[in-house]
Amino acid sequence: MVEKVHLKTLEELISEYPIILMDTCAILHYIGENKDPHSPEEKMIVLEKQHQFITILTDYIGKGIPCFITSLVFEESQIKGHYPYKKIIKNKRTQHNRELLDRSRKIKNAEKEMNKLSITFQENDRILELNEDEQNLYNIFDEKYSTLKGKYNLSDVDFDLLVSGAVISQTRESSALVSNDSGITYAWHPVLRNEKINHKKFGFVNRVGINRFKIL
Repeated sequence: MVEKVHLKTLEELISEYPIILMDTCAILHYIGENKDPHSPEEKMIVLEKQHQFITILTDYIGKGIPCFITSLVFEESQIKGHYPYKKIIKNKRTQHNRELLDRSRKIKNAEKEMNKLSITFQENDRILELNEDEQNLYNIFDEKYSTLKGKYNLSDVDFDLLVSGAVISQTRESSALVSNDSGITYAWHPVLRNEKINHKKFGFVNRVGINRFKIL
C-alpha cells in the first residue's frame, strides 16, 4: 500500500521548521507546473499562479513569518528576465492588439510583484545575515563541500543557499531549504550524512502547489 503524502501549507511548514530559506525557483514555480508555456493562454495561467503565490508570500512576510532568502537570492531576484514572455510583442503594429497589450501589462505587473516581494524581504529583515561565529562555520563548510558544486552542477547562488542552511541548522533553530532544484537536493544528502544532522533539524522541502509543500 502506497503511503499517502501529507502536503503542508507555508504556515504548517513553519510549525515544523521555524526558519525557512527560500530559493528563487521555488518562489517562481512549483514542481509539476508548466515552466515552458507556448500558447498565450498557458503563459497567462503561469503568470496567474505566480501572482497568487507571490501575493501569499508577501503577505506572510509582512506579518513576520520567519521565511528568509540569502543575499545572493535577493540579488538574483532583482535581475529582470524571469518572465520570458516579452517576445509576445514583436513590433509596434502588434502592440495595438488589445489582447497582446493586456498580456504585456500582466507581464510588467508580474515583474513589479517580484520586485515588491524582494523589497518586502528586505524591509522586514528577512535577508539572512550570519554573525561572526556563523560566518566562520560557513567558511569551513564552504571549503569542505566545495566539490559538491561541480558534482551536482550548483551555481554560486545554489551552493550559498545550501551552506547557509547547514550553518544556521547548527547555530539556530531547525531550518529547511525550500527549493525545487534537484542538484541542491542531491548535495543536501552528503551534508546531512557527513555532519550527522537529522533531517528534522535541517530539512529539504519542495513546493508542489500554489501553497502546498512536500517535506522530503
